[in-house]
Amino acid sequence: MGLTVFGHAAVSPKLYLSPRVERYWDPQGYTSGSASTLSEGTATIGYFLTDGFETRIEGRRDVASIPVFPKAAGVSKDQTTMTWALLYSF
Repeated sequence: MGLTVFGHAAVSPKLYLSPRVERYWDPQGYTSGSASTLSEGTATIGYFLTDGFETRIEGRRDVASIPVFPKAAGVSKDQTTMTWALLYSF
């Protein structure tokens, strides 16, 4: 079972903020192989460059009740990621 809460706020006609938090309960271990709870929080900043072109920067934090995220030294209960995207819509 999962739950997602998200928002979208226009700061200006070209700039927006979009936060999101999610929680996923996997008591039978269908996803990770063991009973676990996974949570994440994401913050996105988007900017419309011109008609059809948009850029986004996104930061995300994932946390699990058991080690499931690959790391150089094995696996970890958490991970942090950052992404940048350039999108074209038509």
